[in-house]
Order: sequence, then C-alpha cells, then structure tokens
Amino acid sequence: VLVNGWANQPTFLSDGGAELKALNAAAGDLIRVYGSAPDKSWQVEVFDGHWGKNFQCFSGDVVLNEDGSTKESIVVDLASVGYFDFTISEEFLTAATTSQGWGGAFILNGDGNLTVTKVTLVSDSEVQPSESVQTDLSLSGWYPWSTEVMTANEDGSMTVEFVKEWGGVATWIATDAGPFDASKYDYIVLEIEPTTVMAQIWVEFSDKTNETAQIPAGSTSVKLALNPEKKNGIQQIAVQTDLPGVVVIKRVYWEGSAAAPAGDTWTVAGNFVGSSWNPEDASNDMTLEGDLYTLVKTDVTLEKGTSYEFKVVKDHAWTVAYPSDNYTFTVEETGIYTVTITFNAETQEINVTTVKTGEAGPVEHTYSVMGTLGGDSWTVDNDMTKGEDGIYTITFDDVAAGNYEFKVRVDHDWSVSYPGSNYQLTVDQDGSKVVITFNEETKEVNAIVTAPAEETPATIWEGDGSAGVVNWNGIYRFALEGHDGANECIAEIPQAIWDKMMTETFYADIQGENPQIRITTGWWDTNLTANDIQPGNELLTDNGDGTWTIKVNLADNPDLVALLVDHHLLFTGSGYTLMKLYFNDATGIQAPVATQKAVNGAIYNLSGQKVNANYKGIVIVNGKKVLMK
Repeated sequence: VLVNGWANQPTFLSDGGAELKALNAAAGDLIRVYGSAPDKSWQVEVFDGHWGKNFQCFSGDVVLNEDGSTKESIVVDLASVGYFDFTISEEFLTAATTSQGWGGAFILNGDGNLTVTKVTLVSDSEVQPSESVQTDLSLSGWYPWSTEVMTANEDGSMTVEFVKEWGGVATWIATDAGPFDASKYDYIVLEIEPTTVMAQIWVEFSDKTNETAQIPAGSTSVKLALNPEKKNGIQQIAVQTDLPGVVVIKRVYWEGSAAAPAGDTWTVAGNFVGSSWNPEDASNDMTLEGDLYTLVKTDVTLEKGTSYEFKVVKDHAWTVAYPSDNYTFTVEETGIYTVTITFNAETQEINVTTVKTGEAGPVEHTYSVMGTLGGDSWTVDNDMTKGEDGIYTITFDDVAAGNYEFKVRVDHDWSVSYPGSNYQLTVDQDGSKVVITFNEETKEVNAIVTAPAEETPATIWEGDGSAGVVNWNGIYRFALEGHDGANECIAEIPQAIWDKMMTETFYADIQGENPQIRITTGWWDTNLTANDIQPGNELLTDNGDGTWTIKVNLADNPDLVALLVDHHLLFTGSGYTLMKLYFNDATGIQAPVATQKAVNGAIYNLSGQKVNANYKGIVIVNGKKVLMK
C-alpha cells in the first residue's frame, strides 16, 4: 500500500476492527507497520479509522511546522529498522473496534512514497511493557572531536562552539566489559536551545554502522528510534552541526521501557539444579521480581563438605555469564534444602540462601577416575573401590613414563568432580604402578606412584663350561625331573620350573664368536624357529664381551611345547658354549635350581645322535670328544 501526497489516505483493517478482535488485541499491545521509503523525507500520521483523533506521527527525519517549530514526531531510520510501532491505547482500541458503517480500524495519512508491506500485532506479553522511563546521559564525560570549545554551565547544560563544518563532540559509552546495552530503551533524545545551525544526534553501533536524526535551525529537540537489532551494542554518541556555530546542549537521554526486553532471560546453570551445567534448561530460568531475578529450588538434597557451583547465564548461552569464576556455596550438614538464588542484572551481584527443610540419609555414590590414565583419554569411567577404611581406591598397573592429568567424578557425571582443577601427575619410569585414592569426607585426592622393581635374574640352570662347545651334538639336553632315564641330559628341571619354561619367556647366556643356535627336541624333530638363530636375529643380543643372550619363548611354538611333555629340550648348533638359563623377573624362582651333572656313559656322535660302544669315529662322552676305533 502506497502512502504519498497526503491524498491516498489508505484505510487499514475492517470497519469495527474484526481482525483485532479475533487476535484478542488489548491496550498495551503494539501495532507494527512494516515498510520502506526511497529516502528520509517520508512522514505518516496515524488516525482512527473514521477520521477522528490523530494518535501518532512518524517520520524519516525532523519535520517542521509552518511556523518553523519542530513537529512532534518520532524519527525512524526505516532503511535500518524496517518498521515503526505505535501502542494501542484504550481510546484507540475503542475507536478501532467501533463500527460506523464506513472506514476501517485506522488510517495512515502521509507523504514521501512510503510503501507499507505488512501490519502485525505484537502482544503485551511479547513487548513486556512497563512504566516509561528516561535516563540521562551525563554531559560531563563528553570530549571534542577536533577544535570544538566545550563549556559546562551551572544549570547542567553544556555550551559548545563548533568552529568548522560537521564538527562534533562525543561521549564513548562502551567500556572494557563491551558495548553499552540499551535494550530496555526505545529512543535517544537530544534537547538544545534554539540555534541558527542544524544539529544532529549521531549513534555509532559496535558493527561500526551509525544512525542519525537532525534538529533544523530554530528547533529544540529530536527523538531517534533505536534499531532493535543493534541497540544492545552501542559504542558512542555524538552531537554535530552542519556549519560553525554555538549550540547549548540542554539534555541527552534514553527513553523507553524499564523492563527487560522479550528474550532477555537469565538462567542458573550449575551442578545442583537438576541438569548438569545446561544453560538451555528453561526449568532453571529466573523470574524478575522488582530489581532482582530470582530462582527458588525446593527439595534439593545437599551434602556436607560438597562444593556446589553455578553461573547465571544470559539468554540460554554462555556468551554472557556471571560471575567470571563460578559462584560456590556449601552447607554445614547433609539434608533436604530450599535454595534461593537472586541476581541483579545491573550490578551482577549474586546471593544464595539455603534453608534446611528435612533430613537426608547417607547418600551412596559411585566415584570414578577419568583422564589420561587408563588408555582412554577422558572417555571411560574407571570406577574406584571403597575400602574398609572408607577410602576409595583404584590401581593402574604398567603405566608408561609421562605426564598425566585426571579428575575423580561423582556418579559418572560432571556435575561434581574433584579436585577443582585437573590433578597433575608425573610418572618417571615405564612400568610404574599408580594408586589413586579419594577421601569422601574431605574430598581429598591423592596419587601414589611406585616405580617398577628392579629385575633380578632367577637362574634355572648354570654350567661351568666343562661340557664344551656345541658342534651339532646333544650335550646340552634338559629333561623334566624324573624323565632322564638314560642319564643323558645335562640337567633335570623341577616340574614347577619346567611348566614356567613352557609358558613364559626365559633367557640363555652363551659364549662364542659366531654362534649358530638351534633349539629343538632331543629327537631333533621340531625346532623352535624356522631358521637357526644367528647374529643379526632379533632374538640374539651381543653383550659386547664375547657373550650373547638368547631370548627364548617356547610358547611361540605350541607343537614344540606339546612334544616336550615326553621329549628333552635340546640346545644344539655350532660355535658356542651354553653357560646359563634364567628367568629375568624379580618375583621368579630363586636360583640355582638345576646344576650341570655328569652324563654317565652316554655316547653321542657329532650330530648329537646317541650311539653304542661299537661306533667308529669321534664321539662325545661326558661332554668331551673321544676317538673310538
């Protein structure tokens, strides 16, 4: 609908205001008119729908009456805001909903090619109206932009001599806390004494855009409607003139509702309000009572010694939250409480009162460790065990050297956790044991690190070297105790140790320059490894002194282990003397447990095969080479 030329005065809604009745319109609601205009020269007056009373005037700039005085009008930057509002009074509502057989609910009469695109009703509950307020912007904090001369007057006004075109004086109202929040105001108003130059009020927002409204020469005031999407982020206010001249600034003030705008909500988020630190939980929204926002939580179980924490959060988001450090409180005894929290949005002051309303028995909790211990970083609860002394404990074995951090949390939830900051822990040695304890009474967390015990070899068998160098013979045979019927083995191994050798890693020390080792059965039928063990093999370590250490894990070859139930264990090959077998653990079997014995009468050829007395050639008898003819 086009409003232009003071001629096509469009009538809106129907005679008798059926649309307003259908929406239950009431005094205090707003009628919002959306539209656009090519420039700021537009103006419009709101009449009742039967050409009765003129209720309000809006314009894109200051409008002058025929006598040169300023017409009473609300200046709206339509290009930025996109709409203007007028409040439904009882008088307007009566006129709009009374049928006279012609006209409508209201009429827009005006000029400037204003195009109206939509008319909506904004209910009283949405705008949260309250008594209109005016808040002065002090004139003492202003500063000149350039060479302007400022003089404070006894009546509180300020005289400014502007010495060049578009000079200005300004006040910076943003602070370290951020831009000024004018959400509860609708307008900024400038009042001056009549002057010969044009003055204007200039508002800069945090996005560096600005809005202005002018006072023509000879006029005394202008009211600038604040952009509702930007008025919570105002950086500075300035007064300017188009030409050099003197202006007496009488007053600059905010005008609007004293209530917080719709959507300005304060919520308590913490570890005791039923939803762990959730700022979006509307059940914890505070209620405005006078100057204070209040939240009352009843039937809350609080425990002695537990620190309860929270913040007050604006508009269900963490962007604005108070205090910067969490607000904390405790109670002197466990019980059921009513907790009342109050918050002053202007000063950010918070207070908490707790009133015990009932008894609460002991509360059984689950305590768990979460952090970088345990292999799953901050993803798995490692539950602690309560001891007879009431202390909760958990043990982490074989912990690698490094820096760790963790917390003890309650009932698998982050509502309550200890300590306040992550526990920092340093482990100096690989394989350490870490024991974490938690005292439920004092909430104290401790960690005890125990370095691994130094490994001490536990000898299985130790020879004296007299058996000689292996040269594909069978001199280094070992049997399970009681299984060397022919007395051909160099040692018999007790059952417990034999079983341990079948399942756990043990080591063999040998002497020789270039050894070739084969570990097999006494029947030479199944070998431990596919290839003989020689220098360069990962199982063989050069000790640098003519000795070598072999790492033996018989369990790597189950077929071999199965045969060793009845067969002997044989170390054969060439170029080495077997000196010692042992376990490399501190808790192993103490040694020596088997010593080298004489092999009475058993004869072996150089291939390690047992032969009889009729054999011709070089043989091994009792570990020594003998020529038989």
